[in-house]
Amino acid sequence: MISPLYDKYQLHRKNWSRTMEDTGTAFAPIIPWSVTGAFIADTLKVPTGDYILFALMTYLGILFALIYIFTGFGIAKTRDCT
Repeated sequence: MISPLYDKYQLHRKNWSRTMEDTGTAFAPIIPWSVTGAFIADTLKVPTGDYILFALMTYLGILFALIYIFTGFGIAKTRDCT
């Protein structure tokens, strides 16, 4: 599903791993039904909505991902790209 897009834009497949990390793992703590969100909410004894503003790494990860996309910084291209 996503592989053809990476081929179309001549992006190396290792970028997919970072994309998953930026959106999946880093975003999980603010999703109440995820394992990470449930663990943090139970450990802190507060609802997810109460600590969502303090989960800065979640927002910063997405912000930096957008910066990398727009600037091309750290985005690996395939070798046959000119």
